[in-house]
Order: sequence, then C-alpha cells, then structure tokens
Amino acid sequence: MTKEEIRAIALSKLDLHNSEGLLDVGAGTGTVSIEAKIMYKELSVTAIEQDHDACTLIQANCDKFQIQGMTILEGRAPKVKVEERFDRFFIGGTEGELDSILSWIRVLGTGECIVVVTCITLETQMEAYKLLCCEPFYGLEAIQINIQKLEALGRYHYYKPGNGITLYKAYFKGEHL
Repeated sequence: MTKEEIRAIALSKLDLHNSEGLLDVGAGTGTVSIEAKIMYKELSVTAIEQDHDACTLIQANCDKFQIQGMTILEGRAPKVKVEERFDRFFIGGTEGELDSILSWIRVLGTGECIVVVTCITLETQMEAYKLLCCEPFYGLEAIQINIQKLEALGRYHYYKPGNGITLYKAYFKGEHL
C-alpha cells in the first residue's frame, strides 16, 4: 500500500486538476487510484493489478468509499488490454517490466503526459533513472522521501523510520492523437 504521505506527494506531482485520465499501473490495494477519484470525481481512473486478491480489495475499497466509475483491470501490464487513453500515469509496481511498461504507456498516452514512478529497490531506482532521463522523456524530477513517524517506546517516544522511496516524475508526448 502506498503510504498516505507518499500518495500526497505523488498525486501532487501528477497535476490531476489538469488531467483527462489517470492510469495506475501496479495498483496494489488501489490507494492512489481511489484517492485520485475522491479528489476528482469526474476524472477517468483505471487501476491495473495482476493479483486477484488485490483487485478484490480495490473493489471493496471502492465500495467502502462510494467510488463510482473507476475501472479495475486484473492483469499484468503491459499485457492487459486497455481501451482508453490517458495523460497521467502512476507506476507503483512493475515486476521487472519497467522498460516495456514505459514503452506501452507512450502508446496509451495522449497529448502532454506526466508519468510518476515510485521505487523502493536500488535496482528499480537505477533502471527508472536510466529510462526517464532520456528521450522521449524530459523534465525529469527525482525526490527521495523518508518518512519517520512518532512511536511510543515504553514511556519514551522515538521517530520510527519507514522504507525510503524514490519518486521520479517525467513528461512525454503521448503517441495517440
């Protein structure tokens, strides 16, 4: 699950108030898609997740938060069939397919597009940097985020560190007109 603070930064970087549609690749529990849909009810949002149980949880969360009109596709990107076109892309999970996913979203992209990729592992960070810092992508931004939350430790308190996240944002011109 993408943590609340990371979602806030990712959604801010996606600039959804100017968006025609969001595709969430590797949606997990759907937190990014659902929060985007809560913020922008009219926004076209599609979540892709390969894990059946996670897709069931996304639907349960849509029901819980009364989300209407969000598409959930069970399958592995980039093999899943997508009919719509998007100008915003959030990539939260790639299962080692980042290169092919980035090629695929360029075809699904329409107009001036933004892609945001979150990375936990060093290998994914390096691959994302290598792919997003050159054409057809441009305007690369990279942020390393380490959230620490206050926790009780007996009668004392400390800031418990979480996993660090690297977030990349880049632009590209969608191939679909």
